[in-house]
Amino acid sequence: MITMDDFDKVQIMLGRNGKPRPKQHFFTYTGLMKCGECGCAITACEKTKIIKTTGQLKKYTFYYCTRRKAGTENCTQKKVITLEELESQISTELEKVTISDTFKEMALEAIQEDYAVIAREEQAIYDSQLRELSTLETELRNIFQMRIGGRIDDEKYAEETNIREDKIVRLKALIEDKEESARRTMKEIGDKFTHATRLKEKFEKGTLEDKKGIFISLGGNCTLKDKKLSINKHHWVTSIEKYKDVIDVHISPYEPVTPSVQIEKEAYAPSSIFLRGRWDLNPRPLP
Repeated sequence: MITMDDFDKVQIMLGRNGKPRPKQHFFTYTGLMKCGECGCAITACEKTKIIKTTGQLKKYTFYYCTRRKAGTENCTQKKVITLEELESQISTELEKVTISDTFKEMALEAIQEDYAVIAREEQAIYDSQLRELSTLETELRNIFQMRIGGRIDDEKYAEETNIREDKIVRLKALIEDKEESARRTMKEIGDKFTHATRLKEKFEKGTLEDKKGIFISLGGNCTLKDKKLSINKHHWVTSIEKYKDVIDVHISPYEPVTPSVQIEKEAYAPSSIFLRGRWDLNPRPLP
């Protein structure tokens, strides 16, 4: 029985004569990059070649500029980049942001401490808002008693009640938003560090969809020029990149935290960006 690979070999040997079989391809990175020179989309194609020494059929995927926009006919970006070359560059970028489990644990612990400091600084404001809320609720009860006692009429009662109820609604929303914002921020930061943990390994061992998602997570406005990948990185990526090498010098990516290692970390902590720099990993609008 003739296999599909055998059929393809014969088609190639015959110069692809005969009716071609329809194929559907999933190119991981199409739609995610533009040409760095002309701004056209980067597309991909698959080529098949027979290795003469082995007789095996080998498939190659290439990415290249489409040059389909009007006025881009003179774009000089005519060289193609192989999938392997492209993913090698992506892996290099991932290496810059990939952190160890120890790094993640240290970072999250330090950020918790840092946010505790911020929380104490803002506690006075929070307490003031709670006192104001309590005062408004007391005033509402007093106004109600005044109306029951006939000391104010319906019009005055409605006016004073509406003023305080509006203030209470706004104040409660402000307090709830502050509490929810803190919880949301901590979760988002935790999610980012979890995502960055062993990120390069996840990419190299992942499915096509996994690889696409990881690539997207690095940033946007990606371009290819002269076979070089450029990424406009998200803020959380550049934040980790900025300090990763400095911290990695002081920790082993796979060692458990022993007392001696803990002493070294504590000695280093005063100048650590964890506790003094306040990691700024909050999401920001993408460019």
